[in-house]
Amino acid sequence: MMKAAANKAMNPPPMQPLARAASARVIARPLGGQIHSCRSLGELLKTAIRIMLVPLAVVFVTSSASRAQSPGQVSGRVFINYAFEEAVVPDVKILFTSKDVMTETVSGPAGKYQIELPPGIYRVTTSRPGFCPLVRASFEVRPSVVTMINLTVTVCPIASMAEVNQRGKVQREWDQYVDPYKTESLDARSPSSNQTKQIVVRFATRTTAKGSLIYGGTIINGDNLGAVVSVESLTIYGDTVAIDKNTLHLVATGHVIVEDGTARRKVQEAAVDLKSDDPLLTLKSTN
Repeated sequence: MMKAAANKAMNPPPMQPLARAASARVIARPLGGQIHSCRSLGELLKTAIRIMLVPLAVVFVTSSASRAQSPGQVSGRVFINYAFEEAVVPDVKILFTSKDVMTETVSGPAGKYQIELPPGIYRVTTSRPGFCPLVRASFEVRPSVVTMINLTVTVCPIASMAEVNQRGKVQREWDQYVDPYKTESLDARSPSSNQTKQIVVRFATRTTAKGSLIYGGTIINGDNLGAVVSVESLTIYGDTVAIDKNTLHLVATGHVIVEDGTARRKVQEAAVDLKSDDPLLTLKSTN
């Protein structure tokens, strides 16, 4: 008997396989009170890992969305035509429009303005009595990026108007602003991305020579106020601006000012391919 007991102690009965534990149902109650039924410890661990990862995923998505919605900044000054570049204009209402978003600011005593805007494509217009409304190409506001957009307004002459009937009697009289500049839009289709960019030209005269459109400005008090070309955040002022009708290669000559969204430069000549996705400016200094 003692020998049998000893043998039994040395050779204990085999343990029940761990797989039998799978017949037990383990209940896990995660956050939110929802109950999950798992048939194995492995499934329970997977469930717990999923529960822990969900808040991390929410935090990551929220953080990315916040970065995507960070506002951009637009700043600059309001001038009276480039020939009078130091003559800044205060108290000009500046309206930025992007789809349903409309935001207004006003230029300060030194003609400066600064505004934060949600990312998007914006049109900008100006208004102040005595000045013609501004017309320029739309541009993009990017998150957390500062874009310089100087605005050049033109003094509008006032013309006296009258309405006369068939007998020559004046029915009514009024004064009306007359914009000395015309506006023309050209479309530049990128050969690589196939996207279309809007080019806006402000000019007083236009001729055609050797396949190019030659734009010029108006003369006021002996000063040539030049033509103005804008595409996205790029603005080029010149006494004469020539644009090839086929290639849309631009050459500005005379008194030239170039603004590329970051800086304002005075040069003697500027050239750029308006069709390019990343236009490369070629500038010739006044020196």
